Amino acid sequence: MGDDLSFLRGARAHVLPYDAEHGYPEGALLVLWQRCKDADVLHRIMPTPGEVGGHTIEKFCGMLNDKPVFLVFSNAPDELIGFGWYSMMDAAPHKAHGNICYFANGIGEAAVEGTCICVEYGFRILGLRAVWATTFWKAAARHVMKAGFKYIASLPRYGQVNGKPMDVHVLVKESPYD
Repeated sequence: MGDDLSFLRGARAHVLPYDAEHGYPEGALLVLWQRCKDADVLHRIMPTPGEVGGHTIEKFCGMLNDKPVFLVFSNAPDELIGFGWYSMMDAAPHKAHGNICYFANGIGEAAVEGTCICVEYGFRILGLRAVWATTFWKAAARHVMKAGFKYIASLPRYGQVNGKPMDVHVLVKESPYD
């Protein structure tokens, strides 16, 4: 699709992409881990801790290892508001599962624009044809719909959070470049 990366900076947010091939900035995953821990969001992005050792930095880094990771910053003030990553990337049909996590300071238009930039990177740079999202939270589903995702379905009581059955919302955004 091209090497023009000017789209990584929007009016309200900008994104710094990293991947295992090009290396993560030294200490970046440790900073993310600590920020997630401080913001009490690990339970939203990692499986429920149990006898398997709970939420550890090793599991956090393992979850992001070998995946494109995006640090999302607001422009004013210039601060980290969240991060995203692609998982379950499938080369043949060119699709991936998009994951995004915002901290308390990452709400509103800057967060929506940050999500749009991460998805655009998937389309333009990674050659994805579709990005899928699943979430337990209605607010997260509304967020990605603001970023252009199409609501596909709700799967009643399909998942669990802390042992409580939860609906799973399924959404997709298809590439405009096909």
